[in-house]
Amino acid sequence: MKIKSRNFPKYKIAAALLAVSILSIGCSTQMKQDTTSTKDPRQQQEEGSKAGAVSSGGAVSSDAVTELQAEDSNPAIVKKTDVVIQGRTYRYIQYETIRPGVIRLRYIVPQDEVLVVPSTLDGCSVEELGKDSESSIGEKYVNITRGQKVKKVVIGGGVRTIKENAFCNMDVSEVVLPKSLKQIEENVFGGYGNGYCKIQKINLDWVEKIGSSAFLDCRNLKKIRLRNEKVVVEHDAFYHCSRLTEIKLPKTLKGRLESGCFEGTGVKKIRWPRITGRVKKHIDVGLFSHCKNLKKVEFPKNQKHIYIPKGTFNVCKKLHKLVIPKGTGMVTYESHHCADNYTNSVTTLEFLDADTKVRGEKYWDKKEKAKYDFITIKKIIAPKNSKAARYARKAKCIKKFTKVQLKDLKKDDSYPFYFPELAKTVKSTTGIVEQRKLFTMGKVKLVERE
Repeated sequence: MKIKSRNFPKYKIAAALLAVSILSIGCSTQMKQDTTSTKDPRQQQEEGSKAGAVSSGGAVSSDAVTELQAEDSNPAIVKKTDVVIQGRTYRYIQYETIRPGVIRLRYIVPQDEVLVVPSTLDGCSVEELGKDSESSIGEKYVNITRGQKVKKVVIGGGVRTIKENAFCNMDVSEVVLPKSLKQIEENVFGGYGNGYCKIQKINLDWVEKIGSSAFLDCRNLKKIRLRNEKVVVEHDAFYHCSRLTEIKLPKTLKGRLESGCFEGTGVKKIRWPRITGRVKKHIDVGLFSHCKNLKKVEFPKNQKHIYIPKGTFNVCKKLHKLVIPKGTGMVTYESHHCADNYTNSVTTLEFLDADTKVRGEKYWDKKEKAKYDFITIKKIIAPKNSKAARYARKAKCIKKFTKVQLKDLKKDDSYPFYFPELAKTVKSTTGIVEQRKLFTMGKVKLVERE
């Protein structure tokens, strides 16, 4: 049987093709919607924030309402209002689950000026306070009470971590921490200008980590004690705590003290911790710089190596001498600001043991031939013919700074370090003398005793 071909009009063919195109577009759109619906809520939130930034010309709104609307898409976040816990009323509580049975308390707004953080909530243990910076897109410096005035904070047992900015710029004057607390992250109690925390004392005995600027500008803080030998104090943790007159460090340090962590405090006396092993791993530069009331530093006896990094005692106007006790194996003293025409720092090292070695810094000239020792001290006092005395006879020091350098040193934020290849006795390798800020070198004064 022969089948005849049928000729369709051209306009009918065109209509059929158009219908197929429309159907294919609809299917494609539906597939995209299905793909989007399977995305993680956090990913959708991030994409939404990016889209908002583009539509507003790159400016992301910092309004708290925008933040809360964005968080609505995250099913892990729970919000409650007018909550009563153990007889105390809270106007607002917001938390998220970080693992089964454990929550992070993001916001907690009390009804009065006393904040008591519960140990448990809705049958889950509270282990963290504050927002996780990775999961929060709103205002960075919104504290845990969302601006509610609080004078006293009592944190329940079980809390292990306080997240960054949790209590920043708050007028709180008393904080009670639990023994369970291990980490205080950056800028937790920090403040700026008139917004600084009014804390006078706080127990940090069990804490293992104190983040950078954690107590920045807490001007009423008077004393702290760190007993955990594994504690890590990050840079600028207690910067400009001007009334902090007493700092007790662990007797033995296995953790780390980072750059400038006690800079600008009002401390008067320091007992240096015993450090074993690689001392440079545990201590960083500028720890007590600009501590203008510091008068005395006590070093432990029979320590193998005392390491004093760069700028540790810069602009400590009342600290003129460091005494190195008997039994010390070696002292490393790196660059500090000291010269005959600038004495706002340590000027003298005194050694009580004849066998203690001293090390400043070693340098070579531009031809890498003439090796010599350099130490930023005016005077060394040591037993006659001791190892420290022999070092002082050959070591060089800075005798005089230039006017430009003295002007720089008067600035609180100035941390220039000086090296012998910049001295007038060494020729310029670049020929640009103006950028070298040359100074005058001389001999260390040696006082030998019987």
